[in-house]
Amino acid sequence: MGLGRKVYEELPEYDSEQEFVDSVLAELDAHFHIWRQVPLKHWTGQRFRVDAVMQPRDPDQWKDEHPVFAVEFKMPLAFHTDHDRWGATKDFTAWAAQAVDYANSLWEGSSPQRLRIFACPSVTAPFEAIGPSDIDSPTLTTPSFYMSRLLWQLGVGELAKLVGDGWTLLGQGDHVLWSQRRGVHEGKRWSLTPKAGSR
Repeated sequence: MGLGRKVYEELPEYDSEQEFVDSVLAELDAHFHIWRQVPLKHWTGQRFRVDAVMQPRDPDQWKDEHPVFAVEFKMPLAFHTDHDRWGATKDFTAWAAQAVDYANSLWEGSSPQRLRIFACPSVTAPFEAIGPSDIDSPTLTTPSFYMSRLLWQLGVGELAKLVGDGWTLLGQGDHVLWSQRRGVHEGKRWSLTPKAGSR
């Protein structure tokens, strides 16, 4: 079941992207084993580095036997919800495409595999308020609604800070897999492993 209402916390301003990454990972360290700047190998042979690979310290409640995922960060100010400060649409689509490339790459860890990539902060948050306002459920027609679901099918989720939940792993935009407040939630029945082919 998706969130009835999702409210993003306003993030503080950071002096650099590295400061943002350090701050978020420090908050998550109690819950996850974290490896930074992890190499990935794309199917084309190109090599990337994802900002972090994470494994739950207590994996017992997760659906996957060995849950693992990656996080790619971007400076939050680049994704301000004020329409006048968005910048080019390319900023969002290029970041989403980069995350998809990473999701189609191989992590050559203890058990080589593709990883689900969580974009942090939310790559779809700036689009939450856009869409028709003259229907019963405007959220169902916003670009964010469709974009988050398409990205999930392509192997990309979101790591966002939500009011009342804290840092939250989201699937399809409004399904809480895990949060600081709830612990493992829909991650009990949703696999982190990206799919390929028929879904």
